[in-house]
Amino acid sequence: MEENIGAQDVDKVLLICSKKYTEKANERKGGVGTETQIITPELYGKAEQTKFIPIVKDKDDEGNAYLPTFLKHTNHIDMSGDGYYNRYEQLIRCILEKPECIKPPLGELPVFDSISYNSGKTRIHFRKLKSLIEKESRRVGGEIDKFFELFCEEVEVFNSDKETDLNKTTQSINNYCELLKLSLDAGVFNPKPFHSFLEKLYSISRDDGNTVSQFIAGKIFIITVAYLMKKMRFQDICEILFKSYYITSPNRVNNYYEFFIFCNCSGKQPEWLNADLPKWITNNDLIETDIILALIQDRWYPRGLVKEQFNITYIDLSYFLQRCKSKSYAEEFMVLFGCRKIEKLREMIVQRYSVIEQRGSTRFHLDWILKEIATVP
Repeated sequence: MEENIGAQDVDKVLLICSKKYTEKANERKGGVGTETQIITPELYGKAEQTKFIPIVKDKDDEGNAYLPTFLKHTNHIDMSGDGYYNRYEQLIRCILEKPECIKPPLGELPVFDSISYNSGKTRIHFRKLKSLIEKESRRVGGEIDKFFELFCEEVEVFNSDKETDLNKTTQSINNYCELLKLSLDAGVFNPKPFHSFLEKLYSISRDDGNTVSQFIAGKIFIITVAYLMKKMRFQDICEILFKSYYITSPNRVNNYYEFFIFCNCSGKQPEWLNADLPKWITNNDLIETDIILALIQDRWYPRGLVKEQFNITYIDLSYFLQRCKSKSYAEEFMVLFGCRKIEKLREMIVQRYSVIEQRGSTRFHLDWILKEIATVP
């Protein structure tokens, strides 16, 4: 028996596990007991074994298979009862080592988000936020506040590192962009925490006087307004633009500022600074938004995004203002100018445009836009 079981030319050994066989194996009685002593070391001496194939012949009254203790945790073939003939193919496949389910080849490694510098915290927290939003969790509001808190911490790290260049801020800004889009697309956007976040962001840049944090604050602001414009969230834009920003300053009695403070953050930046943007927001969106902000507020000077950064003197407003040809769109759009009538909207645009023209910062089509405002439903 020992020679047959241990022989090199023996590939498979079938162990027919009946009730009587199981009792003898567990009690180590007779030839079955000897067989158990021979098989056990070989069975447990290998991490993966395919030589011994337990076949269940009997079951107890509760439907449990009769298996010796040393075979309890091995794969077995159930051939008990009247349906044993249905298991023949399984047994043959096991003997010939031709499994019914073949393990597929290894696939390619997944592509993970590039988390660089100190932007890992907001990236990880964004994933948590995304999961909560998908589950429609009530905790979303608090977790968005936490995201903004982590973002401000990253900005402070950028400020403290003298070797930080603006390239290293790309991932952090993209993390914010994804949160902005997700919250709007999922219908959970609330302008109040975003306003508070912008307020905090500007305070950091003002306190430190660091060009990196100033650039981040200016870029985050205009990206926010641009995407809200694309989504036609004009009431939310009003919350961002016309609610005062409380910025502490030791030299001022009045610490409340208007949104034009973010214009000073754009500064004279080289063109490559806006090269890394999400697909759903373009440089042209930012240019148009920059001009519209100048039309809304004459203290907003569109130097950073229009003339100096892109070195252009002519702009075709191909998206936002052209859509004012629709009366329904124009009626929603004019809330940004505090208007209630189309004629007043035309008047204000002409007035503000003359200021831009005098500055010589840019030129763009205007006459035909004014003539066609609200000419179709």
